This record gives sequence, C-alpha cells and structure tokens, in this order.
Amino acid sequence: MFSAERKFNICNLFIAVIAIAMVSPFSAFAADWPMWRCNAERTAVSDEKLPDKLYLQWMRECPPLEPAFWQVRQERLQFDLGYEPVVMGKTMFAGSSRNDSVFALDTDTGEEKWRFYAEGPVRLAPAVCDGRVYFAADDGNLYCLDARTGKLLWQVRGAPSNRKAIGNGRLISVWPARSGPVVADGRVYFTAGIWPFEGIFVYALDAQTGKQVWLNDSSGCMYIEHPHNAMSFGGPSPQGYLLINNGRLVVPNSRAFPAFYDLADGRLLHLEFGHGGGGSRPGGWFLAGGEDGRLCVDPGINTEIHDGGPHTIGQIGNSRKGKRLKSAMKHTMYRKVCPDGSTSVERNMISNRAFRESKVKYTRCLRPMAGCSL
Repeated sequence: MFSAERKFNICNLFIAVIAIAMVSPFSAFAADWPMWRCNAERTAVSDEKLPDKLYLQWMRECPPLEPAFWQVRQERLQFDLGYEPVVMGKTMFAGSSRNDSVFALDTDTGEEKWRFYAEGPVRLAPAVCDGRVYFAADDGNLYCLDARTGKLLWQVRGAPSNRKAIGNGRLISVWPARSGPVVADGRVYFTAGIWPFEGIFVYALDAQTGKQVWLNDSSGCMYIEHPHNAMSFGGPSPQGYLLINNGRLVVPNSRAFPAFYDLADGRLLHLEFGHGGGGSRPGGWFLAGGEDGRLCVDPGINTEIHDGGPHTIGQIGNSRKGKRLKSAMKHTMYRKVCPDGSTSVERNMISNRAFRESKVKYTRCLRPMAGCSL
C-alpha cells in the first residue's frame, strides 16, 4: 500500500519538475507538451532543447491522491498514482481524482487560472489541442473545455445510461471512462466501460463538435480464449492512455495485452489475453510508442507470469519479498438442465490453504432471462 507521505511527495515532485523544465530565464516560450508523453504516439520526445542551467521558478503543493487500485501487487494498474500535467503555451493543465476536477495553472507564477468539476474522479491526464482541453472521468463522460476560460464547450456520455455503482470506494458510472483521451487528425478518441460483461464502448469523435464519427460497442462480450487455455466470454477492459500506432488505435487493457482498433471505422483488429503455455502473460496500463514505430512496455512490471505467484487482492496478500502461503485449489464443475427449465451448476472444490484442507460442494440453479436460450 502506498503511504500518504509517499504520494504527497510524488505530487509535489511532478509540479515542481514541470515548472523547472518549462520556465527558465533563457526562454520566454517553450514547446508545448499537450498530451501525456507529449504526443498521440506517446513517445515522450519533443523538439524543445533545454538550456544547460535551469532555475526553479515556483512550486505548488497539491493534495495527495488515492489510486483506484491501492492493494498489494497492483503495479500494472498505477495509472492514477500521481498528477500528470500537460502544457500548452503558458498554461499547465492537470486532473485530480481527489476532488473530481481539472485545473489550469499559469506557468509563470503557478497561480490557478480556473478549475472545472466533473461528476466523478479524473484519473488520467487531459489532452490539449487547438485551444481545447479534453478529459475523461469516472462518471463515464468525455468533456471538452475552452483552454483559456475553462468553460464547458460540449460533453459526450460514453455510457448507455446514468446507472451508478460503487467502484474503488467512490460512486461512479457503471461504465467509467478510464482511458486517457488521444487527439489526432481532427478526432478525439476515448472509451467507456471497464467490465466487459456490462459493455465496452470505444469512440471516435469530431474534435471540434463532439459529433460521433464511429462507435464500437460490440467488443465487450466475445467468446475467446483466456489464460489457461480456457474458452469463455470476455473482452477488453480499457484502463490507461490510448495511443495511435501504425494506423491503429491502441487501447491499454488493464493487466492484459492491449486491444487494437482500426482508426478508420473502429473495427476490432486484434485482442488476446496473453495465453500460451497455460500461464498469464504480461500486460499493464503503461504503453508507449517508440520512434521506430514499435510499442514499448514497462519492463519493471511486464516481466512476470501470474505476477510472480498466487496472491490475494487487498491489504493482506503475498508480496515479492514476503513469505508465500502454500496454496492450491482444484475444482470440477458440472452443468445440467433441470426439469423446470433452469440450469443447475454443481461444483466440487478441494482447497488447500496454509496447510489446511477442506472440501466444499454446492449446487446453484440459474434461471434463463426472458428471450435468452441456454
């Protein structure tokens, strides 16, 4: 778990370092840094040349953030651990999951110019283009603001309804927008939804008007191969920063491999969960483009199968340096159709946890929904 002190230091560091890099006595204007890692390819490469000596102009202390996934061994999902500012001209923009806002700062003084509040946590950096600020929030919306005033120009609800749920300790949309928007060639791309069985929505919008160019709403529930060579229904779970790569929209897929969509019409081109050899292969929120067009991942977290072994989600769990519990589980599932038309699911489970063995057997009847066949 990340301590409050550590998170506080991270947010201080980000704001201070950006101030140093963007403001110096040798240059009145610096190159823009309009998106996370600078551009739509997320290369983190800029034409700006910094002077040999830089001077601290100001420092702004921001309140600490609470990541959505703070539990043990969640390194692959730390997209919202700290503030991620972007810069256009002499204005810096950043989002906050603490108070559900996007704010603008003067790069000369560090003073706040304006602040806009959404209806849910803002967990990823905004994108700035042609005097407009685009950002997504856990309320399921993409917002477009005037970069100078912070005035709302338009917003698009990516979710099919206003249904709410408790997610990561907050009241959010059932379809939160947790992919950092990317802007390219007059379009802005974003997603809504992280639970495939509820539906995943991938959008391309006109960056000026917000009018829909295309929508893919069919990739959330597909019958495909999962880890351990299991066939099941599933789909992408978009969390992380979208990027453009070789004519494709690349969608980070939480802890799994990314999904690839056609930029022209939104068709799903490729998705796999990293199966092979019976194990779960690396994936994560961090995905960036290289100057040679290749995709780059974070080697610090994309090197282990099954995150290095069995673990428990939550504060109590196995750490890399901790002692592992001896844990294994075997189960067999049976399904039969009952005389009344319901489905009976019976599972025999043998669990060996911390050297203790127990046997569990249960039966559950599932009735089909109207209009559905089993």
